Amino acid sequence: MSRLLIRSGRRTQLAKAASFLAEAEDVALESGMKPATKPIRDLVKQIEGGLRGQPLFPAGLTIREVEVLRLVARGQTDRAIAEELTVSENTIYHHVRNITSKTGGSNRTQAAVWAAVNGLIENT
Repeated sequence: MSRLLIRSGRRTQLAKAASFLAEAEDVALESGMKPATKPIRDLVKQIEGGLRGQPLFPAGLTIREVEVLRLVARGQTDRAIAEELTVSENTIYHHVRNITSKTGGSNRTQAAVWAAVNGLIENT
C-alpha cells in the first residue's frame, strides 16, 4: 500500500472502495451509461476526501489516476495499461492527460519522476 495512506485499516478500506468505484465509473462510461457516472463520481469524491477532509494522494490525484501513474512509471504503454485495467486506450489517454496536468508535467516521463519524488511508486 502507498506510504501516503495513513496506516489504519479503515483508511486502507476506503482506498480500496474508491478504487473499485473508479473502475465502475470507467465501465459505466465505456458501456454508454453516462448518467450512472455522476453518483459514482460523487461517492469517489467523498471517499477521496478521506477521514478528515484531506485527499488520499497529492496534487488531487484520484485513486484510479494513481493506479495508472504507477503503471506509467513502470514503462507500460497506454495499450498495456488499458488491457491490465480492462478499460479502453482512450480512457487511459484521458487519465494520463489529467495526471500530467495535475502534476505540472508535460509528458509521461515527468509524471513518472513526479510519482517517484512523491512516494507513489510501490516496491514490488
